Amino acid sequence: MENQKPKHIGNPALRIAGWILSGMGALWLALGAAFLTIWANVPMDEGEAWVMGAVFAGIGAVMLLIGLTLLLADGKKRKHARRLMAEGTCYEAVVVNSYHSNTRVNGRPGLILECRYTDERGEAHLVKSDAQYRFAAFYRNSTEPARVKVWVDPYDAKQYFVDVGDPLLADGSVTHDDR
Repeated sequence: MENQKPKHIGNPALRIAGWILSGMGALWLALGAAFLTIWANVPMDEGEAWVMGAVFAGIGAVMLLIGLTLLLADGKKRKHARRLMAEGTCYEAVVVNSYHSNTRVNGRPGLILECRYTDERGEAHLVKSDAQYRFAAFYRNSTEPARVKVWVDPYDAKQYFVDVGDPLLADGSVTHDDR
C-alpha cells in the first residue's frame, strides 16, 4: 500500500499554537540577545541591560520550548498515523456513538467518534477517534450508520488510527450522546 499523506491527520489547534509560540519565542529570544550584546554598550546601568536581556531571553526560551514541543507532538502523531496507513491493516468500522470533547476550537467543541470493527478472527473491537472539528460530514439524514476506516497495527491492536476524513462518512448518520 502506498504511503498516503492526508492533511486531516493531527490536531490543527496544536499545530497553530506551536507555530505561533515558536515564532514569538524566537522573537523574544532575539530581543534578549540584542539587549545583552548591542544595548549593553549604551551608557546605561550595566545591571539594567543584563536584567532586561535575561528576562527577554528567558521568556523567549520558554515560549520557543513550548511551541517546539507542541509541533513535535503533532508531528509524532502524524507520523504514527502515516505509518499505520502504510503498514497496518485497514478495517471498515461502524460509528456507534459520538460525543463532544473538552477542548474547543473557534468556540466549537471537538467531536469524538466511537467506532466498532470486526477483525478477521471475528472479534469485535471498540475504538475512539481523536477530537474532530469538521462537523458537516457527521450528520446526514440516513438510516444507515456512518462508516469510517480504522487502520490497526497488525502486531498490537491497541495501536490504531481512525480515519474520519474518508468519504465513507458521506452517506451515514451518527448517534450523538450529549455527555
